[in-house]
Amino acid sequence: DAFNPLCVHPSTLVRTKRGMIPIVEVTNSDYVLTHGGWCAVNATLSRDADETVVSLRLALSNIQHLTLSKDHGVWAIKGRQIRSGHFEHSSSLGPMWLRADGIGYDTFIGYPIQQITPSIPSIDLLALSGEGYIEKDGCVIRVHHSGRSAKISRHIELDEAFGEFIGFYLSEGSIGLKNGSISFAFHSKEVEFMEKIEAFASRIGIGYTREVDGNRAKVVVRSLVLARILFSIFGRAKSKRLPHWILSCPEEFVRGVIRGWIFGDGHYQKDRTAIRTCTVCLDLAQGMREALLAFGIISSFYVTRKTDGRSPSYVVSTTSVSTDILTN
Repeated sequence: DAFNPLCVHPSTLVRTKRGMIPIVEVTNSDYVLTHGGWCAVNATLSRDADETVVSLRLALSNIQHLTLSKDHGVWAIKGRQIRSGHFEHSSSLGPMWLRADGIGYDTFIGYPIQQITPSIPSIDLLALSGEGYIEKDGCVIRVHHSGRSAKISRHIELDEAFGEFIGFYLSEGSIGLKNGSISFAFHSKEVEFMEKIEAFASRIGIGYTREVDGNRAKVVVRSLVLARILFSIFGRAKSKRLPHWILSCPEEFVRGVIRGWIFGDGHYQKDRTAIRTCTVCLDLAQGMREALLAFGIISSFYVTRKTDGRSPSYVVSTTSVSTDILTN
C-alpha cells in the first residue's frame, strides 16, 4: 500500500454500527462505514508516532479535526477556485485516494452516500418483546400477575405516520420503562403534532392522554411493549440514536422520521434560508445527517460546547429549499 504506515490520532471518531466511537475503541467485532459501504473490521493496529502529522479542518463540520500521518490516504476530489474562498469540483474525475499532505483548500473530502434500499416493511413487536408476551387476535399481549392484560398490534407497518411518531420521540419524547409511558412535550399551539401522535396511538390500539398547562402541552402514550422497544432500538435521553439499518426501511418511513425530528427540534434561521436542528445526541445527529444525504440533501454539522458544564449541542443545518422537500 503506497500510503502505509497508516496512522490517525487515537481520539478520531469513526462511524460504526454501534455509533460514533474513538478509533482506539474499535474492535474486530465492529463494522465501520467506508467509501464502499459497511465493512467488517479484520484487525486493529496501533503504534507510537514521532513524526510530522497533518491536521485537516473540514468546512462543513467542526465535530473534529482530522489528525493523521502525512502519507495517510484520504478519499477526496481535487477542485478549482472559481472566486475568492469558493471552489467547485469536477465530478467527472470522481474521488480518488490522495495523500494527507496533498489536501488543501481546493479539496473536497468524500463521505459515503448510502441509498435507501427497502427490505424491512414492518416490525414484529412479538419477536422484539422477549419473554412474558403472547399473541392473540393479531395483538401482542403481556399477561400481568393480576390476570389483567394490555395489548398492542403485533405488526406495525413502517409508513410515514410511524416515522413521524419516531421522529417526534427522538426530538420531544421521553419514556418510563417501569410504567410504559411515552411522553411527548409540545407548545400548546402545536395541535397538529399532538393529533398525529394520538392518531397513530389509536391506530395500533393503545391509549393516550393530553395535558395542557398554559403554553405547555404533553401527550402521553402508554404501552410497556412499545416503550421497551423504543428504548432498545432508538435509545433515550442523551443516548438517542438512529439504528444503522434505518435506510433498509421504506422511503416514506425514513422521510417521516426526519420530518418529525425537524418539526420537533428544528427552527429557521433569522433570514429563513436555513433550518437548524439541535440535539445533545451525537449519534442521532450523525444518523440524521446520513439519512438526509440519502435524499440528496447536504448538511453542515457543528458542535456547540457549553462553558457551564452542560452537555454540548450538535447542530445539523440544511438549506430551507432542500429541506422543504421533506417538510412540506
